Amino acid sequence: MKYFVYDVTSYKTKNDKGSEMYSYCADNYRHVILDSADEIGNIINDIQDKVSELNKKYPRSRQSLRVNYREFKYCDFGTITVEWEDNIHNACCAMRIIAAKGILVDGVMQDND
Repeated sequence: MKYFVYDVTSYKTKNDKGSEMYSYCADNYRHVILDSADEIGNIINDIQDKVSELNKKYPRSRQSLRVNYREFKYCDFGTITVEWEDNIHNACCAMRIIAAKGILVDGVMQDND
């Protein structure tokens, strides 16, 4: 099963740490096709590494970041969110990942098995 990073959404951020995190996710993952569910785990690990880097780069920043993945059982999509550690209701950015039913290759739609 292939997956598609449908959108990277930014939420209002108050500091450079959040802005850099959003830019990193948008530049690297917006509209990317993933060949398997394992690649979702690779993205999460990569984002966790970036979160660690930013938390070290901005040690005086009051809030730390963390990564959360939520897969919806009865739908073909999930969401990776980068959240502020002390306020889970105020995400920094989010990426929506959907299952690709088919992909366009050289102008021809191919089924995704």
